[in-house]
Amino acid sequence: MKVKISKLIQDIHQAPLNSVKWRSVLEDMRVLTGASSGNLLVTGQHSANTLVLASTAIDRSAIEEYHAYYHQYDIWLSNSRWCKSGSILRGPDILPDEQFLQSLWYNDFLRRLDIGKLISGRLFGDASNGDSISFYRPWAQSDFDSTSDQLLRQILPHLSSAIAIYRHLSDLEQRLAATETAFDRLPIGVVLFGRKGQLLYANKLAWGVLREHDGLDVKARRLVAANPDVQRRLERLIMATAATGQGEQASPGGTLTISRLSLKPSYSIFVAPVSDRGSEQPGILADTQPCAIAIINNPEWMAQIPSDVLRERYGLTSAESRLAAELSTGSSLKQASEKFGVSRDTVRTQLKQIFTKTNTHRQTDLVRLLLADLAGLAAGHPASNPQPNQVED
Repeated sequence: MKVKISKLIQDIHQAPLNSVKWRSVLEDMRVLTGASSGNLLVTGQHSANTLVLASTAIDRSAIEEYHAYYHQYDIWLSNSRWCKSGSILRGPDILPDEQFLQSLWYNDFLRRLDIGKLISGRLFGDASNGDSISFYRPWAQSDFDSTSDQLLRQILPHLSSAIAIYRHLSDLEQRLAATETAFDRLPIGVVLFGRKGQLLYANKLAWGVLREHDGLDVKARRLVAANPDVQRRLERLIMATAATGQGEQASPGGTLTISRLSLKPSYSIFVAPVSDRGSEQPGILADTQPCAIAIINNPEWMAQIPSDVLRERYGLTSAESRLAAELSTGSSLKQASEKFGVSRDTVRTQLKQIFTKTNTHRQTDLVRLLLADLAGLAAGHPASNPQPNQVED
């Protein structure tokens, strides 16, 4: 018995990373308690609805019926919400047998599933939620005994911890999916690098560039330029910027032009540090923490924030908004001055005005701000208001 429980606890702690384990845990506990069926109920993260996370020996159509309709008549759940976390309950602890047998919950739903007896454990955590693990027997069978009680008491702390981890990971997955969706809507390529300069993530347009092998590629998780001299400069830029993201250097980032083997218009790539000093990552996660971001622009994409948006949002002049939009694509001041046919001094003066009006400190801060605006436009909502002057060539 001890060996079985030890294996059960091991499976519980693996379940947040391997969802198949939830059902395995329930099935093993069903056998140990002598139950006919069982389920694990959790409250939805963004709603008050209680969902069946896993079940054993219960038909899928019954689970669907529960979610669609019968959850509102689950008197076992609604009448036990007052119970303390860690409580072990049987059916009569929740409501008298006579009331239960006359209920719609039993007569319309449970009776069809041959469920009449219950033993349930309230998981530790928020007392207002419906997180619980439950096992069932037919009404004609005997009640659950003290052995089942002891098993649930032994398992509940481990199960509660595993559910808390599961919720946290699910929330992270949802946020990551939303972030990736926003990045993929951007009309520019976005690449994230780790602390050693390794590629962690690339959005759809960036992967499209890399798959073409047209002057820019990825090898052994490193961004590689076809031109050896440009490659050395690119490597130094990424490493220095990633080190800045970790607080080890003070490189503001910069822009490089990447010529293409096809002789099509060159890519421009803007690299800037990514830093989150406020939430220090544990050592085990250090290699997955983004430390630098690269914005890849192809002139053929015409990836710019509309000038009128910048004028309205920041009170820029036409010339300033034109320059800001150009810089948002990763272009340098030199490239912008040549494109617009104005002197370097003129664009530097315009940039200083842009800094003042956008409350940014330097060109890298400005581009990050504009990238956030671009992501907001792509996602269909405005970006948050900016926060603050150093001019970079």
